[in-house]
Amino acid sequence: MESAIFHLNTHEVDERFVQSIRALFGERRITVTVTPEANEVMNQALLEKIEANERATMSYHFSAEDFDTLVEAFAEDESFDLKAAFEQHKSAPSSTVQPS
Repeated sequence: MESAIFHLNTHEVDERFVQSIRALFGERRITVTVTPEANEVMNQALLEKIEANERATMSYHFSAEDFDTLVEAFAEDESFDLKAAFEQHKSAPSSTVQPS
């Protein structure tokens, strides 16, 4: 089965693009699906979160072991309160909370 995936911007969909599809597939019947690139949507959301984190006044630092324990508890228990766990970690004597 022949297929082609094109990654392009909407302004690049022109007659030349259509002609290239016709040249590639000839007179055969084709299916065309158009979707926004998932990475672009996810990247924008990730960039927004990174920017928000950079503006945060506090940051939390976990050891790898403490973080693994937190993740395991979160994965095993649907009612696990992640926010409360962070607050508990923040108030623990061995935790590290630093101004950003």
